[in-house]
Amino acid sequence: LRMASANDFCGCSVASFANGYSEAMKSSGIVWTPEKIDAVLDTLGKGEWRIFGQSYKTVPTETITHAPIELVLAVLPKVKGRTPTKIVFGVSPIVVKIVKERNERFGLPKSDLEARFDLRYCAAAAWGRGKFTLAEMAEAAFTDPTILAIRDLIELVPEDHRATFNGASLAVNFTDGTTEKLNVEDFLGTPGNPMSDDQLSDLFRV
Repeated sequence: LRMASANDFCGCSVASFANGYSEAMKSSGIVWTPEKIDAVLDTLGKGEWRIFGQSYKTVPTETITHAPIELVLAVLPKVKGRTPTKIVFGVSPIVVKIVKERNERFGLPKSDLEARFDLRYCAAAAWGRGKFTLAEMAEAAFTDPTILAIRDLIELVPEDHRATFNGASLAVNFTDGTTEKLNVEDFLGTPGNPMSDDQLSDLFRV
């Protein structure tokens, strides 16, 4: 037995796909050569197991929404009837850019897919319903005036020290002049804050 090499792949029936993929990568400024591929393949089975460094999602949305949703669900028990006037998340600068571009392109979510990728909507839905499940991406949720009004209160500010999507901060201002602040460095499910075996199993029972 021997380890497969890049030349093995380049000579097989997936070559046409690989060539097209390679051109797409080049257009993005990424060039993979056989030598680079072989260098990656040569690491398989050696050193650390990357599977232990994976993140697992606790809610059915994309990664950039997880820390904000987790913060919302953590702060809700402290609200005790107060009405928010502003909800500010401190996030990685790239998240601010992503959310701004999507909002300019799509505006309010008009489908479950757009809702899933709208960080401000996801956080607002979690605030309005006290949870985030598949139901919070249904039309009844993403057209709910109450949730959309909360979405309008949400602002994102860049925090330069955040190199990943794993963490975020939250500051909520209320009509009575009070403020609640929370921070999470690693949302539940990341390598820095892994789920227990029972928590991971529960995801597959929902």
